[in-house]
Amino acid sequence: MISLPKRRYQQSKLMNYSKPGTKLTHRAWESVFDIASLSKQFTGMAIGMLIQEGKISTEDDIRKYLPDFPEYGHTIKVDNLLHHTSGIRDWPTLLLAAGYQFDDVISFDHILSVIYSQKELNFIPGAEYVYSNSNYNLLVQIMEKVTGDSFDQWTKTNIFKPLGMSNTHFHINHQRLVPGKVDSYLPGIPGTYVNMANNLCAVGSSSLFTTVEDLSKWLINLGTGKIGGQKLIKLMTKRSRLNNGNSVKYGFGIEVSKFKGMDLWSHTGGWAGFRTFMAYFPEKEFGVIQLANLGSVSPTAKAIEIIDLYYSEKAEENQPEKDKLKSDFDPFLRSEIEPEIFDDFVGAYELEAQPGFVLTFTRKGDNYFTQATGQQKFPIYSSSDSTFFLLVIEAYVTFHRDSDGQVRQITLHQNGHLKANRIKVSKEVFDPDPEELLKYTGKFSSEELGTCYVLEVLDEELTLSHSRGLKLKLSPVHKDSFRAMGTGGEFKFETNESGDVTGFRLSMMPRTRNLWFKKVGDR
Repeated sequence: MISLPKRRYQQSKLMNYSKPGTKLTHRAWESVFDIASLSKQFTGMAIGMLIQEGKISTEDDIRKYLPDFPEYGHTIKVDNLLHHTSGIRDWPTLLLAAGYQFDDVISFDHILSVIYSQKELNFIPGAEYVYSNSNYNLLVQIMEKVTGDSFDQWTKTNIFKPLGMSNTHFHINHQRLVPGKVDSYLPGIPGTYVNMANNLCAVGSSSLFTTVEDLSKWLINLGTGKIGGQKLIKLMTKRSRLNNGNSVKYGFGIEVSKFKGMDLWSHTGGWAGFRTFMAYFPEKEFGVIQLANLGSVSPTAKAIEIIDLYYSEKAEENQPEKDKLKSDFDPFLRSEIEPEIFDDFVGAYELEAQPGFVLTFTRKGDNYFTQATGQQKFPIYSSSDSTFFLLVIEAYVTFHRDSDGQVRQITLHQNGHLKANRIKVSKEVFDPDPEELLKYTGKFSSEELGTCYVLEVLDEELTLSHSRGLKLKLSPVHKDSFRAMGTGGEFKFETNESGDVTGFRLSMMPRTRNLWFKKVGDR
């Protein structure tokens, strides 16, 4: 089953390609989208094919192929890249920290440059699973070293052409004209939309341009193994394990999980205003593809509705009773509750893994909202009397009641499961006056990012700016710790024995941690 909202795609096609007096024959399912992170499974198959040929091993140290890659004192294996357990920082958050906007021109060489400039890892390889786009860009580099061919040409010859995916390519030149390509949008002021420029060439982690028609051929191949064979499909959908033995639900660019008792292979994607989702059920030989070019759309939620519509009854019939209890509930399907129930949840909750990062929940009539530290307020929607989901990102929150009925903890489900504890909202922890804020002012430089921040006190608030025009307000959260309004970046200042600030560590959790900025001058 292939599903897509044709009206939206046809509208984009008309805006892009209509000319006076020209008859349009372009069909919606032939519209070309940037599928963003759905691209990773194609990179995973390419690497898997080389593994089958004995040209690469998952146990290989990546420096075997990339001798110029930084030495961190720990071996990073090809397996770590494939399963996001390398600890390598995520390039989108790095560029964001460097002051770049996501509509800037971002080339593959630019991405590699910032990855190679990092002096530290987020964690010891294999210790954690943390999604990082950088992993899949490095896999492309490895593959090109092994094959001696460009990645876009190799995938065209070995994957796209054999599968008949004639409208699919990895986009290595942001100026290339692509017939049938749709633009993407974000909501502007109420009732309007703004066009999102897409100048990215992140080959391997993203930047695959394709159609829903071509992707249907890819889904079919996941079942038939026409390209690669069933052994390769099995390899791509096998879970990995962390150093402590815990399972990682990520395969070769594919998330491996369960839905209503059935095996599910899936992935989401998002860049500019594109939002994408792909799901495949190998036992049923059934798949759903959702491609959207409006950033406020939740393709996962829509796909789940379609999956329920076509397979919920069959799944119920064949599901063991114990599995039914585990999988009947889906957090992205809306279910109305009595609004007063939410009053027990209203309040602020601080993440255990990220002190100072607070989620605040409020209610206005029948509408519920959440706001993270330094970010704007977003609506959330009930899927049960204790679980609420967002549409702007793929995330949901579960509220936990103690034995006395009180809610003191929540779990944020977003690229993992993060616990947060209820706190009292006050300024008792850290509330410096404007004079005290002067301690944190000055010029701070990052060798890893090649950028410099200027911190100064403006209108009695600590403010950050740099040469690319970025200006942010920093909000105090703990002693010597601030958070950037609008980005979620956390700044932890370090001092010497005299109490003078020597620099700060910037973290944009969970994908980039502890970037060092050294103080190099006064304000």
